[in-house]
Amino acid sequence: MEEEKQTNGLKDVTKELLGWEDNKLFRTLNHLTTRPGQINTEYCRGEKQKYLSPIVYFFGVTALETFIATQIGFFDFMVKQNKESLLKSFSDPNVLKTGVNPTYIVDKVNSNFSFLFSELGQKIFFVPLLLLLTWLFYRKVNKSFKENSWFALYTLGHATLLSIPFMLFWYPSNNLIIYSALSFTTYFAYWVWASKQFYNLKLGKALLLRFLMMVTAQVVMGLGFVIMILIVVANSKG
Repeated sequence: MEEEKQTNGLKDVTKELLGWEDNKLFRTLNHLTTRPGQINTEYCRGEKQKYLSPIVYFFGVTALETFIATQIGFFDFMVKQNKESLLKSFSDPNVLKTGVNPTYIVDKVNSNFSFLFSELGQKIFFVPLLLLLTWLFYRKVNKSFKENSWFALYTLGHATLLSIPFMLFWYPSNNLIIYSALSFTTYFAYWVWASKQFYNLKLGKALLLRFLMMVTAQVVMGLGFVIMILIVVANSKG
């Protein structure tokens, strides 16, 4: 009897997480695709029983993305490209004169790079950065940190889902340029469309805020990457 209760409890939790109950999954996918402003507004207004949680949705999509990328070798390809680029940079005679160890640097940086883009790395570094930047850039629209966070997780999660097919197109060609261009366009356009609806922004302001937020994120991540390399280089000399 006790085992039966535990089994039923597990089924209920699974249904809730996966959205099988009351077509939550389909409704969430449908509304995020066709009217992202409405689903974000309704969820923030307290109509949470109709949709998957933004947290569950975001991490569910990123888990799917990680699984597919791993299966088709996408992450391995990115790591390989990064390694070749680093080897080229640190094999320069002028750089070698400084006494650095290229092999150590490349292996260490590549290891850190792989971790940052893993599912755990995204949770630790990219998600907090996303939530903070969303709040900083959109807080003047009279939305709380929590409401901005729900919007960011829903929007980035769905943009990621929409970009997964481009990863499959990458598979036969191994062309990162085409993949990057298509995925970037999807992320940018979907965010602008969703923010225009949710925050009631004019198109120009929605474009400007997204552009400024994107540039800030790139600068922060770029600085973080440079600092990481400098630390690894310093350790290699020691």
